[in-house]
Amino acid sequence: MFLNTAINLTAIKHCLFSLLLALPLLSQAQGTLLIKVRFHGDNFTVSSVKRLSQTLPAFINPQPSEQDIEYQVRNELDALLASGSVSNPAIIHGVLSGISDQQDETHTRQTLQQGIFMLRLPYEKGMRFLKLMKPGSGSQARSMGRKTSGQSFDLLPFMQPATQP
Repeated sequence: MFLNTAINLTAIKHCLFSLLLALPLLSQAQGTLLIKVRFHGDNFTVSSVKRLSQTLPAFINPQPSEQDIEYQVRNELDALLASGSVSNPAIIHGVLSGISDQQDETHTRQTLQQGIFMLRLPYEKGMRFLKLMKPGSGSQARSMGRKTSGQSFDLLPFMQPATQP
């Protein structure tokens, strides 16, 4: 009987130890939220929102600039859950020899009037409202005292159920 109890206690200790190791992983994001956004000029529309059960790394804007589009995701109580910026998808930089008017330039910049971009965010329970702020209306504009303009969207009508990768 004593041996049986000792084995059970050892099993319980191993189980608790495994739980302690897993707790930090449980507190992290619970998947990934993919938000598909269309733009036409300065106007945005949300096309779809998909929650993946797989947690992908958060997107990090490698070279923030004042032309970026800033975003905020809030819950129903207006608490900020996520924020950041994405490079303006309307501005294309690179080797665009077929488009450039200047023959000597190997790199140029082209501005698109419409297109699509994706926001990839670690999913947190309660993500509900997305605010997109146009270039010049984000944190730099706020620091200069300008009002922030932007468009807000309720993500719930676009939300698709969680899917496996």
